[in-house]
Amino acid sequence: MKKAFQLNKKVGPIYLGESRIVPLIGTGNLLVPFSGQVAIRNARTVELVSMVGSPVESDDDDVAVKVLAVFGFDSTVVMAKSQGQIEVYNIENSLTEPQRTWKTVDNAAVTLVVCGDGKVAVGFSDGFIRLYDLEGGFCVATLKGQHRGLINSMLMMGSRLFSAGEDG
Repeated sequence: MKKAFQLNKKVGPIYLGESRIVPLIGTGNLLVPFSGQVAIRNARTVELVSMVGSPVESDDDDVAVKVLAVFGFDSTVVMAKSQGQIEVYNIENSLTEPQRTWKTVDNAAVTLVVCGDGKVAVGFSDGFIRLYDLEGGFCVATLKGQHRGLINSMLMMGSRLFSAGEDG
């Protein structure tokens, strides 16, 4: 087992807050939330490939990307921002103009997962999960289960949606 490693490339710290790094399968790239945009970076070299989203002039947390997901053979990026703004980008068509944008009915999203039927499930800090139509941007259902607080993780397996909250 190798015990010592040489530094190949040093990259400064990247603060992600509540965001997650998401791989673009088959491209060797990663989606990395950065302020109000998402950077597409080469996973091996960490070089910037491009940016998704409109440039943000300030480091204001109100526009920070909190969570994101990809689907459609990695061609569609869904990002949720601090103040409940959801943006959907088809990155094959435009990296700067969202295909769809809407505001959630209440708190900022904590987690989201794209469902296979043209919907996105968004988990909130109040224990609710809301399903939004990706084309229309409207809420089609509100799910309230056993969670008494923050929904911190969700997973789609087939047609089933699983969630985990801070209460277990």
